[in-house]
Amino acid sequence: ERQAAVSLAESTLALSASPIIVISQTGVITTWKNCEELLGWTEEEALGQNIKVITPPEIAVEHNGYLKRYRQTKVPTVLNSTRRLTAVRKNGQLVPVDISIREAVINADE
Repeated sequence: ERQAAVSLAESTLALSASPIIVISQTGVITTWKNCEELLGWTEEEALGQNIKVITPPEIAVEHNGYLKRYRQTKVPTVLNSTRRLTAVRKNGQLVPVDISIREAVINADE
């Protein structure tokens, strides 16, 4: 059942034409689809990096704390929202992005 869910999620990601970034509970980029044109990083460069590499400094400094607080409290502050933010391209240029923040639980024990 878990493998079927993972396969469905991977298939859905593969079919999307929109940029998609998935991060781990600690902010590490685990999926980077269709983002190179928008953000300048190749998939190989982005995978394994902390999401802070595309986050403006004033947010990046706090981002890991936000993730840690959610892991500890399970109180969502931005989950299930769509918002317009500014991302940082690889070359340092700021670019407006619309993001949808969702939680995907693959392993309930994690």
